[in-house]
Amino acid sequence: MAKYRISSERIEIIRSILAERPIKSLNDFSLTEKEEYFFRKKARQLEKTASSITSPFTKYCALNRSKPFLPIGLTVAAIFIICLALAVALILNFHLSDQHTYPLAAAAATILAIAMATIGWGVGGWVSHRNATVQHTINLLFARLLQSTFAENISRFNKHFSNNHEPKITIEEISRLDKSLEKDDRDAAQTVKYILNYYEFISAGIARGDLDLRIISSTVKSQLCFYYDKCFPYIAALREQNHEILEHYSNLRNHYKGF
Repeated sequence: MAKYRISSERIEIIRSILAERPIKSLNDFSLTEKEEYFFRKKARQLEKTASSITSPFTKYCALNRSKPFLPIGLTVAAIFIICLALAVALILNFHLSDQHTYPLAAAAATILAIAMATIGWGVGGWVSHRNATVQHTINLLFARLLQSTFAENISRFNKHFSNNHEPKITIEEISRLDKSLEKDDRDAAQTVKYILNYYEFISAGIARGDLDLRIISSTVKSQLCFYYDKCFPYIAALREQNHEILEHYSNLRNHYKGF
């Protein structure tokens, strides 16, 4: 089995392979400052893309997501194929020299019109579903900015546990805080549970197809990964007791490990 290599190591490997080829110096191209910035930015993006593609985690950590519109799409496709087959069968029996077959042409045209209308309805429904998913995602993310509870919990978390990756939060620490006589300690324990449950809610929405993964990834991916990694010992201990606890959150974090 191939050794797993972190993203930065894969990027260095790709750079080394490219460096084996005889290449010109950037000075040979007389690039302007803006052109050099543009090409360097694109090169970094290509490095990250190549690193993601070569990650063994990519195929193993694919995120299973529901496709709510899939049954409708399959129904539309089935109706279209049936209508197309009927229209073709009628057209094959149509003969220009035989007036008795003229009604077949009219029937074929009607069936084709029904098929095109079905496709139009399906495309319109898909666009509406996609737009509704995007809007729902934006509303959810925007709502957290307006909720004082969310901001208070984030502030309390950073104050009590720091906003660094170390030290990690363990189940023993949360248990101790839960039993503490100090209200601040008990609130800190509840804060951890609140934040983890919030991101579990988002992760479940993605898994069900109710939230847009691309928007979530471009807005809260770093926060989502940070809180999971920070609380990993606590999460792992909980999932040993019940594997369904924070299941969607864990799946989403594992999915991100492939990129």
